[in-house]
Amino acid sequence: VPALLASSWLLRLTSTNAADLDLVIQFYDKAQFYDQIFDLLHERGSQRTPVEHMLYVKSLFFESRQEEFARLWEQLPPDQRSHPELRLLYAAHQAGWGPPETSGDGKAELLKVAVGASPEQILANRLLMAVSLYRNDLALFSECFARVQEAHADSGVENANYWRLLAMNGQKEEAVRLAKDYVFPPKSSTELLRLATVHILLDLKEEALKLVRRYVTTFGFSEEL
Repeated sequence: VPALLASSWLLRLTSTNAADLDLVIQFYDKAQFYDQIFDLLHERGSQRTPVEHMLYVKSLFFESRQEEFARLWEQLPPDQRSHPELRLLYAAHQAGWGPPETSGDGKAELLKVAVGASPEQILANRLLMAVSLYRNDLALFSECFARVQEAHADSGVENANYWRLLAMNGQKEEAVRLAKDYVFPPKSSTELLRLATVHILLDLKEEALKLVRRYVTTFGFSEEL
């Protein structure tokens, strides 16, 4: 949270100096603040550097802007489309949102990386979780979530999504137990909103209210909050 606030202050101070912007969006990428990347880069259009444009395309996927993601991915030069992370993002799009004939190949490509030892292993599991959530596939989500948890890389959003899938698949009691046992503070307004929303879905409205009251001033810049 301090880093998020400091990065916003840095950009205001320097009026989006190009070097500082590049540094900030790479930090946002590591922290999974894709809403922040989208907000920063959406209006820059043709002014985006190659790195900025790649991260902007990545943010489109995680912000559920799948049609725009697919359109811009097709416009990327071959060297960027062959980037390991962007290849996985496209495989995930095909697995979840593409035509039926591409779904199996996209899923197979992701699974191969998700169970391996490559630098993109965590990303592959995250992308499979996104596909699983969209497809309401609790079994696949659980497998990928376990690998991300084992690496101590799970986020509040991913935990909340897991509880939601459990509840949607007849395991609401287990979802409530996990939600009540979760003690990690949200790292962003998006994470806080997702945690609170799923608490409400689980009929934990008082807990949701307490959560928002506790952290709303931390993320006071969020219009949604």
